[in-house]
Amino acid sequence: MIFVKRAALAAIAVLCAILAFAPAANAEQVAPATAAAQAQNDSLIAAANAGDLAQVKALLANGVDVNAKVGSGFTALMEASQNGHQDIVQALLAAKGDVNAKNNNGNTALSYASIYGHQKTVELLKEAGAEQ
Repeated sequence: MIFVKRAALAAIAVLCAILAFAPAANAEQVAPATAAAQAQNDSLIAAANAGDLAQVKALLANGVDVNAKVGSGFTALMEASQNGHQDIVQALLAAKGDVNAKNNNGNTALSYASIYGHQKTVELLKEAGAEQ
């Protein structure tokens, strides 16, 4: 019995030593990819806000996440809807933008289109399944 316990303890010690020296994914290895993706997501949201359809389409074509959110929970669709950029709203919806995504305050693209009086954008969002 003592031999089994010692063998088990020895095996655990070897495993711990291996794990201690094994390379792990650390912040330096992960951060650049995450930072680059976040920068692209931010660029999509900024382009939607600014009404830059060409940039929005280019970013979507490069695989940027159409449903990415900034810290406050805003999506590109919310920004475009808030500003009445119908062409961008259509492009984002065509790219499978989540029409019912909510930001940190519980507001949706439809909320912002309504608040800012963009009736045609409201209609586009409702046709795409936006819920009141």
